[in-house]
Amino acid sequence: MNEFERIEKFFKPLTRGHRGALGLRDDAALLDVPEGCEMVVSADMSVEGVHFRKEDELENIACKALRVNLSDMAAKGAKPLGYFLSLCWPGRLRESDMKAFAGGLAHDGDAFDISLLGGDLTAGEQLTIAVTILGIIAKDSMPLRSNAEAGDDIYVSGTIGDGALGLLLLEGRQSALSTQERRYLHQRYFLPTPRLELGRALVGNIGASIDVSDGLLGDLEHICKASGVGARIFEARIPLSRAAGTMLAEDDSLLERILTGGDDYEILFCAAPAQRAAIDKIGSELRTPLARIGEIAKNSDIALIRPDGNETIPATKSFRHF
Repeated sequence: MNEFERIEKFFKPLTRGHRGALGLRDDAALLDVPEGCEMVVSADMSVEGVHFRKEDELENIACKALRVNLSDMAAKGAKPLGYFLSLCWPGRLRESDMKAFAGGLAHDGDAFDISLLGGDLTAGEQLTIAVTILGIIAKDSMPLRSNAEAGDDIYVSGTIGDGALGLLLLEGRQSALSTQERRYLHQRYFLPTPRLELGRALVGNIGASIDVSDGLLGDLEHICKASGVGARIFEARIPLSRAAGTMLAEDDSLLERILTGGDDYEILFCAAPAQRAAIDKIGSELRTPLARIGEIAKNSDIALIRPDGNETIPATKSFRHF
């Protein structure tokens, strides 16, 4: 099949009948922004050999490419509106592979109620996926990275380090984990869960926020630099899954991987101490664990406070592309 036949067969169904997609037969999509709202736009690229392995299942690759963008919407408290997909498709992959890839997007489109609005399809040497996602939020309400203030509490949702450790296991790391624990860490790497409901609930109760994609310390550094502040993080408060705790007990050097490896896609946010009760209530109502792991400081450093009270300034903070 040629480019347009593939779009018609595999990708048009992903529009889920959205009127603004125009059946993927025009040069652009046509969208309305509800009165009193602003549009939130984010983009991420997933490249074979960098963001996923060549041997990973195409359904999982597709789902994760969409979910990491949904995670950006979650961190900004936005409601997803739709997405654009630009795809560089290698010649080694067959039409059945494209069907599997589109099947992953179809599953998550239904799961997260989001439709494909347009994009591009071309051939190339390696699989490359570029997603641009659109969302909406009430005007002047989006939590910016630059909104952190000295004295704010620092929170993170869920658990940290699972995705990075899951990849480590896939790369051959040996561990005494049970089969169930291994499967859990693998799934956390392959299929992160964007905290969309939590992000929307937090709007109005928090200052700065970001999703944890490049590493807890690295993404916290983004907030600190944008806000002109520093931070103190208490190692003992960092939330770990049972599987991550087991691996850390086997090798305490894995702490750096947990704090800097990324692929968590949890929400890291700051809030005034006066908001503690409201935030605890949100976490309880959504049955989403929220850990208060530190505080924003006036200086420009990010300090890690060890269980013995000693303070260190981590040299490595995140995954870096360059």
